[in-house]
Amino acid sequence: MNKNLIKKYEKLKQNLLNLGFLCVGSVSSVYRPCGKLNCRCHSDTEFRHGPYYQWTRKIKGKTVSRFLNEEDAQKCLAWIANQRKLEAIIKEMQDLSKQAAQWYR
Repeated sequence: MNKNLIKKYEKLKQNLLNLGFLCVGSVSSVYRPCGKLNCRCHSDTEFRHGPYYQWTRKIKGKTVSRFLNEEDAQKCLAWIANQRKLEAIIKEMQDLSKQAAQWYR
């Protein structure tokens, strides 16, 4: 077996060990009008309140959202980035496995 492939594969395994918590979905920031009808935010979108952070994901095929405070939104964004890194590492490991085994193709 190609030693270069083994070396790359071992490096990817090490990268897996460095990943933190994982999370799926997306985080967006939204600005909203408040409940006070005489507030300026209703007539001028520049004065809407926020940002409010919203985490959205799928659960059993349904879209579910939850509002987060800024600190939790930042954590969630980092965990989503970890999830994407994990998926990229797995894909690269699969590609290396295909290269290593003729019968895998």
